[in-house]
Formats: sequence, structure tokens, C-alpha cells
Amino acid sequence: MGLLEKFDAVTVDVDNRITAADKAFCEKHQAAYETARATFHEFSFFWADMVKAQCELLQEEDYKNEKYLDASGGVKVDEDRIRNNIECLHGKLIGTLVAYFNATYNVSVDSYEVEKQLVPQEPSYYAKDEEKNAYHEKMDALVLNYRDVVDQIIFRLGGRSFSEQADYEIKEACRNAVWDYHSKNANFTLRKSVISLSGYFCSYNEVFNTWTLSSDMRKVLYALAHYEAGAAGIYPWGIRRLLDECRMHVDTTGLGDCEKVTKLKMYKNGRVDITFASPDCAKCFAKEYFGEQWDAAA
Repeated sequence: MGLLEKFDAVTVDVDNRITAADKAFCEKHQAAYETARATFHEFSFFWADMVKAQCELLQEEDYKNEKYLDASGGVKVDEDRIRNNIECLHGKLIGTLVAYFNATYNVSVDSYEVEKQLVPQEPSYYAKDEEKNAYHEKMDALVLNYRDVVDQIIFRLGGRSFSEQADYEIKEACRNAVWDYHSKNANFTLRKSVISLSGYFCSYNEVFNTWTLSSDMRKVLYALAHYEAGAAGIYPWGIRRLLDECRMHVDTTGLGDCEKVTKLKMYKNGRVDITFASPDCAKCFAKEYFGEQWDAAA
């Protein structure tokens, strides 16, 4: 198979791995990106003609020949700004598509990593003019295709589907939250239907009598929602409320509509107890979301 055939195979595979809604979103933004790029190029030529006409009329070499083209308090236009708009379009397309797939499938692909693979790297401020000019020429000629962006996104899923990656990230974040990275010790214990998280999982403000959940506890809450609903991006009301509230005025809260996990209790020393519907539910959650070493901490 030749190089072009391999490329065609990749692009076809990309369209096969996304939904019709995904493809429609990508095609819409592809068209907007290409139209903006073409329009800015037309504007660049038009602006150059305007400046040239002013130069010919004023015929003063050191005079500010854009005097009548620069509206006071208006939008400042010059060749560099137009070029910068054209060059920024590539990152905007990549950022928009990555943000869409991250939000749609609850994954966390880094748009900067995708951009590094598809867009020429800008030379340093101290680079030679030849190198800077070559960079601007490449950026001016570059036309991205959404399939290349999606291909890079899929590549960063590590061979997983979008749903598998979402599941993996939730579980990985939860494991990192409840295991001490340096000592490899567990920050949790399992006793019958209760999992106790010890460390900094909440804090208490004595002045305002309010409780706040830590970032690590929020990672556990995402895992609890995933465990309860069976899929990423679905949040039972009881857990959604905890994720949305910045501060709480009670140390114990029920999780109303949840069937597997029933209650959350906070302590002033940073400990949080999670009560499950049964010992089996607690054990199943610990095994699935805390990792294979969970029993060593029990």
C-alpha cells in the first residue's frame, strides 16, 4: 500500500469511528475555518491595495501613510494583525474540536499536544529573520483538515474507544486521589458498608460554619456517579448537588436518588465517610475504582 493509500485508509477510519453528529459538527467548523481563512487572505490583499493607494497619493516617504485608514477609537488594522488572525485560525479549529470531543465523551485530550503535531512550531524571539519568514510562510500555506485533528485525538486515547477512555480517566483519577503517590499507602479503609477516606478530603470553616470538599474528594464523587449510573457524564441528583455546591452547612448529607451509595459524612480532621447500600456495594466500588490493591487497605 502506497503512502497516499495509507492516508486515505486513515481518513476513512476516522469517519467510521465518530458518530454522524460528530462528523456534522466537524464539517461545520471545517467550513467556517476555511471560509475565515479565505476571507482574511482577501482582506489582506484588499488592505495592501488600500495602503498602496494612500502611499501614491501622499507621496511622502516618512509620513504615516495609513493616516486616513486608522479610525480613532476603532479597530486597529495592519498587515501584522491580519497575518496573526490567519495564523491563529489553526489553533482555534484544533481547540474547538478537542473541546467538543472532551465535553461530548468526558475525556481530557490536551489540545496543545494535538496542535504540536499539526502546526509548525513558532521560532523564538531571537531566531533569525530567515527562520521567522519561513515559519510565517508555512503558517500562511497551512490548511488543516478536521480528520487529521480527530485522528490525533483518537491516537491519544491509547487504543481505547471514547467511552472506554472516559471510564479509564475517571477510575485513574479516583485511584490517584485515594492512594498516596510517594508512600504508596492507602488513604482509605473499608469497614462493612462504609469507606472512610482519611487525609485532606474536606475542610471546615469555623467562622462561617461551612464545609468544603477537596479536589480529591470531587474525583471520588465523579467515580461514585460513574458507579451509580454505569456510564460517564451521568450524574444522579444527590451527587450532582455536591459537585455544584461550593460550601455546605451540614456535615452529613444523604444522596437521595442513589441506590448503591446512600450517605456522605465529613469530619473536621479532613476525613470523609461514604456509606453504601450494602457491604457488597462498598466492596465492589473499592475493587473497581481503588484498584487491585484495595484489599490491602481494608
